[in-house]
Amino acid sequence: MKFIFVIFYFSTLSLNAQILEKKYIKINDKSVLEVINNNNIILKYPIIYGDLIKTKNFLNLEYEIKNDTLNYIEDGINKTFLIKEKMLINYSNQDVFIKEEEYLKRLTLVIFDNENFYIRFPKTSNGIIVEDYINNDSEVLNNKLKKKLKNINKNKYNVEIIKGFEAIEKYGYEGINGVIVIKKK
Repeated sequence: MKFIFVIFYFSTLSLNAQILEKKYIKINDKSVLEVINNNNIILKYPIIYGDLIKTKNFLNLEYEIKNDTLNYIEDGINKTFLIKEKMLINYSNQDVFIKEEEYLKRLTLVIFDNENFYIRFPKTSNGIIVEDYINNDSEVLNNKLKKKLKNINKNKYNVEIIKGFEAIEKYGYEGINGVIVIKKK
């Protein structure tokens, strides 16, 4: 009976333990949090001097994971991040890191009359999305959204743009690149 309890205890621990990805990127300044091993992380902050970009590194900061939080000390200050979805969130100073592989895939959420659309790089004119650029050579916009926007009467709609931490708080991971809400007045 003791053997079964020990197996159950350790399997429960492994289910509840959070596992960090290798690398996270901070959404507002592109700082990097890199996991070295089970105890240490490196933080790399970009420092810009005119056209020159250098990084400030904090080497081998010890971290600890308790339940769903990551804790470490940087320059004598305790930092606590909630491990949530594909993100690390520090609510006290509104810092958000996302997994490196997600950083390049992030999309802007567009809510048009309570229907969700996802676009990569919105180009707007008078507050209305007119194009979505994936890169400089190709132009792509969700066809259904494009059709809706083509026939829109701008005077009958309000456009709200929600950015940064506010978008993440309100919409979770979907708000990571901002949210454009278009609804009738």
